[in-house]
Amino acid sequence: LLALRKFPADWRQYRIAATHGSRLRHGDTVLWFVQVATGFAMFFLAPVHLYAMFMHPDLIGPYASADRVWTGGFWPLYLALLFAVEVHGSVGLYRLAVKWGWFEGGDARASRRRLKIAMWGLIAFLLTLGLTTLMAEIRMGVEHAPRAGERYVPTWQRGVTAAEEAR
Repeated sequence: LLALRKFPADWRQYRIAATHGSRLRHGDTVLWFVQVATGFAMFFLAPVHLYAMFMHPDLIGPYASADRVWTGGFWPLYLALLFAVEVHGSVGLYRLAVKWGWFEGGDARASRRRLKIAMWGLIAFLLTLGLTTLMAEIRMGVEHAPRAGERYVPTWQRGVTAAEEAR
């Protein structure tokens, strides 16, 4: 919320900032706009997720989470939230590293180039990890859809052996 003080407050301020950004054609200015857009998206997406988690903490588990993602139709929310959070956080770390001179060394341009490569690498890694996880939740939700609402019970509580579970 602290960052909202730099957010354009009205259409006129937005147009000034957008014109300024397009005239500069500066990569870091574009990243600032990306952070504004992803922060704005998170402002609306995160409360939906947090509400679901706080109001139904008992529904956090393999089957319940898969049911929420697939049967509950939350997968578009989580897909958008995944992109917003990972891009916002990675761009933010890059901007902090540039602002505070972390990893600067003798050549500032080379340092920025390396930091941008690290930023894009982090974004790619986190999005790959997040998309893999979301796809696993969706797959589990599709498979579990006929039994939606059923809770997961570990095999040791069911008295089922590992060999029986594998069948």
